[in-house]
Parts: sequence; structure tokens; C-alpha cells
Amino acid sequence: MGSTSLDRLLHDLLMIARQREGDRIYIADGHLHILHPGMAGSVWRWGRGDTRQKSLAAVTACIHDALALAAYRVNRCVENDQQQRMQAQHLVTQIDLAAVGLRHMRNTYLDDLSISATIDVLRDRISTQLMSLRNRLGDSPTDRRINHEAERAILYLTDADLGEIAVIDEI
Repeated sequence: MGSTSLDRLLHDLLMIARQREGDRIYIADGHLHILHPGMAGSVWRWGRGDTRQKSLAAVTACIHDALALAAYRVNRCVENDQQQRMQAQHLVTQIDLAAVGLRHMRNTYLDDLSISATIDVLRDRISTQLMSLRNRLGDSPTDRRINHEAERAILYLTDADLGEIAVIDEI
């Protein structure tokens, strides 16, 4: 995978992770973008022909690509090669953050049972594959993430279906 493809993938994962409830994902120039709630945005998406199904298909393709790349990187990891291990861990972390964004996407489209079911299946797939990848990397289920608003590190523990994140202890 070339650096531009990897950059696109990381950009798209970041967009999925940063969406909040009510935000809409749209595709422009081959990248995912966030459209914040509002009537003008809805009309703009309608005018472009963007639909929930198109957005979800792009998100699903991004997640599938990221999981495949993460599995490839984890399989290539040699215990003494820190750079490959760190690249694999970084990608796994980005996928984990995207799963949180998927929760917000599900809440946004709660009225559409088909979209909600598709998101649930995708989140289950992410959960299962991330657990397997983390086990192969030898990672524990806890991780440290930076809370950018408070500018402090917080220890998080994610539940099995990535549905909620609970603060366990401040560091």
C-alpha cells in the first residue's frame, strides 16, 4: 500500500472517529468528510445525491481495508522489530477510535433499522478482529489515550463490543 493510500486510509479513519451524534459522513475527492447537522447541509447532501447507504458503504470499505492492513502488519511483526510493531499498534488504535465514531453514527441513524443493523455487524467484526490482533501483539485490553481537551492522559478500558468507554483511573 503506497503512502498516499495509507494517508487516505488514516484520514478516513480519523473522520469516522471524529464524528459526533448528528454528524453526517460524505465522500468528496475520494475522502470521507464530516458534515455537521443543519438544514443547509441536508439540502447540500441531497443535491449531491449522497445517501446514508453510500456513506455507510464508504465507511464499511474503509474499516475493511484498515482491518486487512492491520492483520497484514501484525502478521509481519517480528518481536524485535519495534518499528513494525509500533505501526501495527498505531493502526489498531486508529481502528479502535473509529469504532467509537461508529457508535455516534449508529445513534444518528437510529431511526433506520437497516443502517443500524449494518453498523452493529461492523462493530462486532471490529471488536472480534481487534481482540485477535491485540492478542497477537501481546497488548493488554487497557490503553492510554490523550484527552486533548484536558491535555492529560487517561487510562481507558473498553468493553467487549466497544459500545462504551469508561474512565478507570486518571494518570
